[in-house]
Amino acid sequence: MRACQVCEKVEANVATGYGITLCNGCKMVYRRHTLIKEERQEPIVCNHSKRCHRCTLIKCLEFGLKMFRESKEVQLLKALNARNAVRSSNFINSQPREDLNLKEIMRRGPIKFETKTVNIQDLNSHQWANLQMVTTIEFMKTFDVMKHLTETEVTGFIKKTYFNTAIFFMAMNSYFSGQSAMMFPGNKDVFPEETAPIHEIGSSYWGLFNSIRCELIAKFIELQVSQDELLLLAVVISCGSIITEKPIVIEDANGEIIINHPPISTLGSQFIQSYRDFHLTALFDNCMKNENAHGHIRYNNLLSIIQLVTQTMQKLDMTYHLFQLYQRDGNLSKLVREFF
Repeated sequence: MRACQVCEKVEANVATGYGITLCNGCKMVYRRHTLIKEERQEPIVCNHSKRCHRCTLIKCLEFGLKMFRESKEVQLLKALNARNAVRSSNFINSQPREDLNLKEIMRRGPIKFETKTVNIQDLNSHQWANLQMVTTIEFMKTFDVMKHLTETEVTGFIKKTYFNTAIFFMAMNSYFSGQSAMMFPGNKDVFPEETAPIHEIGSSYWGLFNSIRCELIAKFIELQVSQDELLLLAVVISCGSIITEKPIVIEDANGEIIINHPPISTLGSQFIQSYRDFHLTALFDNCMKNENAHGHIRYNNLLSIIQLVTQTMQKLDMTYHLFQLYQRDGNLSKLVREFF
């Protein structure tokens, strides 16, 4: 008899399944969440028992079992391109029917869009930024991983990374429009009009702002990145920087124990990491198929884009206090005002 690698039980029914040695009990817990897609509930206090389904699933993921079933690369890319086509069409041609903040967007389900009521040329950078963020959030809400997360985790996940992904899409849109710098449609600068004194040519901060506008697109141009590659990277970037936090247990004045759960649990983080790895594998396979012997070099070059997104975000953080000197709050959408 062999021991189950997950629960360590030694039983006659322990056998190799899904690449590791599993007992029937652990195998069924895994199958319920991958094939049946059992709905997740809000996290509860776990006693870390070997019978705990939550802990069993975490261990399955730690041992490398995949939450997302293998599918043909062409099907995955077709689905990604279809979702991106919706995102891109809404960004260019539509506008949300309501001005919503992030919490409202997450509670409403699919956001309803309507045809733009103003000419593209008449939209200012704040309005474009709002559209970029809303359409990015809607794109992220279609990820298959969302089915495995609780409502709290979905909101926490999107809140942590949607702006990074929005910046990436901003660069991607400009790249496919033939621009050498990030611009909104109609050659509208991505930085607000009222802050021009600090980011136009001649300003002492021009170099910083210009690197934010140009570095990502310069890398896209250098590598001649395809849309398929960029969309796989968009998912990977969306799933990055998810840090697992432990619940905080406190005692109130009446001696009652209160548990404040983090936005994303250990299990939720494992799901997101598995989804990220799934798309990294697809990216690697795509590189090997298209580049043959040089596929691994192509893959590593594409991964350098992820670091460049992080650096761009760090530079944007440096501009925050500068914007506070010029930013006007009067006509900002809820989402833009909430972020800045």
